[in-house]
Amino acid sequence: MAEKKETRKLEKVRKVVVDNPLTRSARKTVLVGVGTAALLREETVSALDKGGEWLDKLAERGERLEKDATQRVRKVTKKPRAELDKTGDRVSETLDKVLARLNIPTRRDVKALSARVTTLTQKVDELKKARAA
Repeated sequence: MAEKKETRKLEKVRKVVVDNPLTRSARKTVLVGVGTAALLREETVSALDKGGEWLDKLAERGERLEKDATQRVRKVTKKPRAELDKTGDRVSETLDKVLARLNIPTRRDVKALSARVTTLTQKVDELKKARAA
């Protein structure tokens, strides 16, 4: 009886783990990686025997792929940066609107007001000099 129970448990585990498409796919991926490593080792040894031409070709191919990958990464990261900039602009605009509703001056408002005060101060100083003369 206990053996049948264990057999049923093992059968359930086999169905869930071994017969699972994800497990089969993962196993196949691992086997492809192992096969690739073995083939690469064999070809490398063979290439070294032939004078290294094959290794030079691999290095050239690797450089091309590196450049291509770098370009793709730049292209892929450019869009999120642009979206982030747009989002930052939207947040800034929304914050400006909220501050305006609350009648709180923004940094730009303070700078503009400061520039006007400086201009008016200069004009007042000029008028004082004109009256004194």
